[in-house]
Amino acid sequence: DNGSTPVVYQKLILVGCLPFIIVAVAALIWTAVCLARPQTEFIFSKFMATCFIILFLVHPNIVKTSFSLFSCRDIGDNTLYLTSDYSIECWTGEHSAWAYMLGLPVLIVWGIGIPTMIFMLLRQNRTNFSKPDSRMRFGFFLSGYKSDYYYWEIVILYRKIIIAVASVFLMTIPRMAQGLLCFAILMTAYW
Repeated sequence: DNGSTPVVYQKLILVGCLPFIIVAVAALIWTAVCLARPQTEFIFSKFMATCFIILFLVHPNIVKTSFSLFSCRDIGDNTLYLTSDYSIECWTGEHSAWAYMLGLPVLIVWGIGIPTMIFMLLRQNRTNFSKPDSRMRFGFFLSGYKSDYYYWEIVILYRKIIIAVASVFLMTIPRMAQGLLCFAILMTAYW
C-alpha cells in the first residue's frame, strides 16, 4: 500500500459529487443560453427539466456504486473482501469508515433522495400539469401516463433500485438464480 486512496473509494467520491456537478454544468449551460438569448421563455423550467432528466439517467449508477461498497464476499479464508476490489478487507477500520461516512450518505441522499424529491415535486404540482411551465419541467416523467398516474415513473425508478440491490448483493449466487430473482422483481412490480 503506497498510501493512496483505492480506486473504489475514488469512484464513490466522484459518484457522490456527480449530482452537484450535473446541476452546476446545467446551470452554466442555461446561463449561457440565457445570456445569448435574453428573451428565452421558461428558462428555469428548462433548467429544471435538464437536471431532472440527467439525474434520472445517472441514478441507477449512483445506486449501484453506493451499494457495491457494502457487497462483501468470503474468498476462502473466512475473511470478507469487497467484491469490487478484493484487496480491501470488509468492515475493517478503513472500509467501515468509507462505508458509513460516504457510502451510506450517498445512498440515502442520492439513491433514495432523488426519486423522493421528484415524487414530492410531482405531487405538489399535480394540479398544474396542464400549464406549459409544468409540462416543460415535468413532461419527461408524465409523458405516456394518464394524469392520475403521475407517480409511475418514480415507481419504475424504485424498481431499478431494487434490481441494483439484487445485482450487487447477489452477484455471488448463480446467474440463473439472479435472473429468476430479477424476473420475480419485475413480475411483482407489474402485479
